[in-house]
Amino acid sequence: MESASQEVVDVMDSVSAVVEESSAATQEMAASSHQVTGAIERVAAVSEETSAAAEEVSASADEMSGQVEEMVAQAQNLRALAAQLQAAVNRFRLEDESEVAMRRRKDDWGPAQRVAESPRAKPLAVVH
Repeated sequence: MESASQEVVDVMDSVSAVVEESSAATQEMAASSHQVTGAIERVAAVSEETSAAAEEVSASADEMSGQVEEMVAQAQNLRALAAQLQAAVNRFRLEDESEVAMRRRKDDWGPAQRVAESPRAKPLAVVH
């Protein structure tokens, strides 16, 4: 009987060792599970932040696109106004200095000289 009792004790020790190992493995798995859960929660938080940032970037891009379209329209308006201004300026002719000087000289001439210089004046026939 002693040997049978010893066998029961040995089996119980053996079962106890297996239970302890199983318990230790369960504790390790629980700790690992908490670490994995924490990592998953951090990944989820980063994903949410990234998603929110992407939405902000998208909204900013849409706003900037609208601003660019508005600037293009304003540039086209400015181009049209510049063309109108150029056309208005082209209606006026600026005299150069030689034309101004010639007009001043003609103002100083007497009436006979002005008539002779007039484009409507006819050359006089020379009588011999």
